[in-house]
Amino acid sequence: MQKNILVITLSNIGDAILTLPVLDILKDQFEDAKINVIASERSACVFEDNPDIAWLIVYNKDWLLKDKIKFILSLRKNNYDLIVDLRNTYLPFFLKGKNKTSVFSHLTNKKSHMSSKHIQVLKTVLDKGSLNIPSNHKAFLVLKQDIAHVSSLLESNNILENQFIVIAPGARSHLKRWPEDKFTQLCDMIIEDLKTDVVLVGDVNDSVICRRVLFNSKHDFLDLSGKTTLRQLAALLLKAKLLITNDSATLHLASYFNVPVLAIFGPTDENKYGPWSDKSLVAKKNINCRPCSEAECKLSSVDCLYNLSAEEVFSGIKKLLNDIQTNFSSQN
Repeated sequence: MQKNILVITLSNIGDAILTLPVLDILKDQFEDAKINVIASERSACVFEDNPDIAWLIVYNKDWLLKDKIKFILSLRKNNYDLIVDLRNTYLPFFLKGKNKTSVFSHLTNKKSHMSSKHIQVLKTVLDKGSLNIPSNHKAFLVLKQDIAHVSSLLESNNILENQFIVIAPGARSHLKRWPEDKFTQLCDMIIEDLKTDVVLVGDVNDSVICRRVLFNSKHDFLDLSGKTTLRQLAALLLKAKLLITNDSATLHLASYFNVPVLAIFGPTDENKYGPWSDKSLVAKKNINCRPCSEAECKLSSVDCLYNLSAEEVFSGIKKLLNDIQTNFSSQN
């Protein structure tokens, strides 16, 4: 029987990407399901133009009350078989649904990774055993034209596929950004010691950071910050050896596609928001007050992030690349 399913996802792009495994499981369990997704204006790009999503509903939390009531009434016309609320909102109370996640369903293990936590929420309304994540990713779509566009960019800059490292030096919060000068040092080490090309990425807001990293480097390399869509970024990551990144949406996008990741973490908790690729490593400084996940550093110094040296991160890169090569060799 065809299922009519509503998934309420999260506001930020990175958080929305963390919910993608839930959509993959639902599509795998209910192949003919009509899945509707509610996303914010910011995170809607994660789900756009996906034929496996019947209706992408964009919600604005700043709507006037009358607009929110109109929105709810439009949704009430649908008698959903299943409502999965990953944001823990008021919406399921007002919508028709045979089976709904509870407001208490988010109270799972607070120390678990957020991608796992979302699956735990799904388990509260689906009696399907282990709910394994399928290997074919349908919740985020990379189109042929995205792959072709990225291949053309790499070719025009004389960069070979699977022979370059992607670096994302930006992050939405300044508390998650490793210093730009250390990213510059790291880029120079990679180019000089590993003889590997570097490609910088990020959104429009990260472009200033990337330009400064490139300007202060001893070498010239490709800066694609602000020049790719989210799907094109995914296509680029799929062609890379490795991603080096702060705690950011790019980290979660790479993890979703199982791209090797070295993540640089400061105040945030890597156990909840760290990389979830099979091959990954977290570079961090273990000081007493981390992780704190506070909006401001109480010491005003962010030592957990700023005291991490380029040499320490570079050592992690070499270890991760060696692990990847060892695994590749054992399979051939």
